Amino acid sequence: MLEFRLTPGMQHSAVVRVTHWITAISFLGLLVSGIAILLAHPRLYWGETGAVGTDSLIDLPLPFVLTGQSG
Repeated sequence: MLEFRLTPGMQHSAVVRVTHWITAISFLGLLVSGIAILLAHPRLYWGETGAVGTDSLIDLPLPFVLTGQSG
């Protein structure tokens, strides 16, 4: 069986640890904002679809409607 133990010389540098957490927090922020945009406007428009008087390309079947939202 293989055992893996960190020795003091095998730790990542502080720059690597800080940039890892900056990336993780940024990804979480992008994910939350993307979900918020999707909930506010669950229709996909592409090219000429979704123009005035036409249907959207995809309507996501969300089971609820948020009140007070424009869009």
